[in-house]
Amino acid sequence: MILGDKTAKIEKYAQKNKSAKLVPLLNDRKKDIRIKAIKALATIGDDTSVNNLIIMLHDPDREIRLATIEGMAQMGNGVTKTHLQDYIEKENDKELVEAARKAIFSIAKQIDPVEEMI
Repeated sequence: MILGDKTAKIEKYAQKNKSAKLVPLLNDRKKDIRIKAIKALATIGDDTSVNNLIIMLHDPDREIRLATIEGMAQMGNGVTKTHLQDYIEKENDKELVEAARKAIFSIAKQIDPVEEMI
């Protein structure tokens, strides 16, 4: 299967909310396919997506972890927020820790939006 085919399949699976079909692509040998699968799962945001992105937080590749953090921020739910809080305690990369903090803040705003009062 060529790269374009995989990209098209990822888009198709995301449109049809087929998170289980995306999961195998998280282990693709091409990093860009893995990142696209992460983004697609973040768009779907179901339990399968959440559970698999939690696993991807521990990927050895820094770019994959960053894409996962960004995806979790997009999902904006309490489970991802809790796992990102735990992740901050274990991650040594300062840039990833800062990205996780921003994601946590973004999720907190989505879960419990603060209304601005003038």
